[in-house]
Amino acid sequence: MKLRTRIPSRARASMLALPEEVILLILKRFTAHELMDLRMVCSRLKLLVDESSSLWISASFLGVWPSLKNLPLLQRAANLGNPEALIKLGLAHLYNEGISENGEKGVNAKENGRLAAEFFFKAESIIQNGAPFTWFFVRPPWAPSGVCCKSCVFNSMVELCSDPVVNSSMLYSVGKILSLHEDAKKKEESLQWLKNAANQGSCHAAYDLWKLRFCEGPMEPYSKLERLRELRDCAIASHPDAQLTLALEYARGNLGGVTKTQVAEFISQFVSRSRPLNSHKLFNFQTELNSTMRYILVDWLVEVAVMKDFPSQIVHIAVSCVDKYLMPCKVQRSELQLLGITCMLIAARFQGTDIVTIREAAWLTDGTYKYEEVVRMMGEVMSSIKGQVRVLTIPDFLQLFCSLAAVSQKTECIARYVADLSILHTECGRFSPAVMAASSVLLANAIQQIATPWAPHMHEITGLSPADLLDCTIHLHQQCLVDDCPTDHRNVKLKAIKQRYSDERFMKVSEIKVPNREELRRCLRPVVLHSEALCGKRSVCGQAVVKHPGHAQHLNADDSILNTSISSLSESGYEGDMEDEGEHNIDDPLLDEELFSELADGEHAMLNKQSRDSSFLKWEEFPRTSSTPSILHPPGFQNGFDFEVQDMETDSEPVNIDNGIHSAREVCVPVVLDADENMELGEIFVKQAASSLGRRPLRCIENNNVPSGAPISLKSQRRTSGWSNSVAQ
Repeated sequence: MKLRTRIPSRARASMLALPEEVILLILKRFTAHELMDLRMVCSRLKLLVDESSSLWISASFLGVWPSLKNLPLLQRAANLGNPEALIKLGLAHLYNEGISENGEKGVNAKENGRLAAEFFFKAESIIQNGAPFTWFFVRPPWAPSGVCCKSCVFNSMVELCSDPVVNSSMLYSVGKILSLHEDAKKKEESLQWLKNAANQGSCHAAYDLWKLRFCEGPMEPYSKLERLRELRDCAIASHPDAQLTLALEYARGNLGGVTKTQVAEFISQFVSRSRPLNSHKLFNFQTELNSTMRYILVDWLVEVAVMKDFPSQIVHIAVSCVDKYLMPCKVQRSELQLLGITCMLIAARFQGTDIVTIREAAWLTDGTYKYEEVVRMMGEVMSSIKGQVRVLTIPDFLQLFCSLAAVSQKTECIARYVADLSILHTECGRFSPAVMAASSVLLANAIQQIATPWAPHMHEITGLSPADLLDCTIHLHQQCLVDDCPTDHRNVKLKAIKQRYSDERFMKVSEIKVPNREELRRCLRPVVLHSEALCGKRSVCGQAVVKHPGHAQHLNADDSILNTSISSLSESGYEGDMEDEGEHNIDDPLLDEELFSELADGEHAMLNKQSRDSSFLKWEEFPRTSSTPSILHPPGFQNGFDFEVQDMETDSEPVNIDNGIHSAREVCVPVVLDADENMELGEIFVKQAASSLGRRPLRCIENNNVPSGAPISLKSQRRTSGWSNSVAQ
């Protein structure tokens, strides 16, 4: 009998044969519960799961709420620095939800408050470069007693802040909570907490202090200048509300010494930072939901906002939270309304003064969901978005564009009506909020048949041309104003926004006649052609491409919005930048070949004249340039002063005058005086001239041998910032 040689079978490929670093990368794709199941497969996986801290730092606890059974697992992840576990454990102890034995409520309130404060503060220290959010959970009003004892949490927060190395976000949260109380004594106490947080580098505390200092009552010219300088400091720290407020100040003509070119550069960079949320891709991932369900949800949220008299901004923030949660997390159809009302609760607490309580949120769903379910969904949403609730929305940019364009009240109401309708449609999510706001203004002007729907000066300031807005404008016109509204299960059309804007407060703009596609085409044709003729080339629709020197093109998210110098600006990567003059790709739905024929000279002149007449800054009112703001130059001194500061060589030493100003923040404006034969030179004249301006110089030059007509320079200390230095280069 012939024996056969046994050939060993080919070794099977196994994940365990991979290097340990590769296995850890694979394991990071699993959730926390899946990791617990994997550790029971073999001893090597058990060792990796138990001893690898990086796995638990990034492990997902989606759909997992703290309970007595899984509490050790969540605490282990929290101790290693998992932000999702920290936020959920903090909320569980704050509301005593799921962690008490035998369903006991209201016990160990002080201990739960201490643990909640520790979890929240650790989450604040881990989540970097974000807005503080602990105050959001503990903000007033407080119940005198009960399961949710916020006062105990707040007292524990104050004790934790006694640590000298405490994070500035923690100090800010304590100050913010105190500022929201109605008690005047607590409001005064909040100022010291906010000052301490600002001294440690909290831009949010600095901005809140700025609002408290400068947003009430009339101000002296010097205070107006100091107000803008402190606002710039907050904007440099990338505070979104501070950047928006600074842009609005510039739009209103409060320049603070900067030039028109610098204002346009700042606003165009600010606008270009807006990024689309891409909500149109939601339902590639959400298998049980569709766009009609989201439409019904947003329409219902608008009804809730009307009932609570919330502004549109709260609805926009709530919808953005819904979309941000739906992007990575699958939601069942039965939980969609719970997600919506929870996001409305979060937005109202974060942005408004009249909040929605958890019990009220459950009541608004007609008892469909319980108190505990709202608490748990709030933990899911806040842990998913890492506490970052506030984002710049369409109403924010709409306020800026309406101020820049100086539109009428009716035009602004129409633009807000279109902007609110846009959040109903997921397809609008492919455009950034800035482009949506600008397109709403353009469409509102076109509906009223205004000759220049988007003035050329708006292109220069914002970096958005009519060609950039064309696709979005056509999309808004078709989906928001032409197409029919969906119906609910009762076969009733969903018209909550239309009913809201049929009120007299909004000038009944929802009842206006909407032009058809051909009428809109005729209205937009001249302004688009004029923009193309001025630019000489096309820009990518929906992106801020600046066509004139001194502006950045296609800014990346990592670029500094305030410190970009003109010398560092580069050409965009758009292929149209390399096209020969006269070569264009006709791909817009509103344009065809014949539209690119040259405009008549008279039409160009008409558009240019309208642009000059509607300019947001009347620069002819300031005939001379100055390194100081015009608000500090009284009209009576314009004939006697040369506003260009000149340096003068002198052998005399400067004389220090004690005028009570001991800080560089107490700005003294440099002024140049023209000497006259009849003037008495020296310190007495300098004091009199400076006091007539309302300020006294820190130092003056004493020189009795100055020739007639020579300028005398009053030098002073002036606080500068990185932004002012960069724009001056």
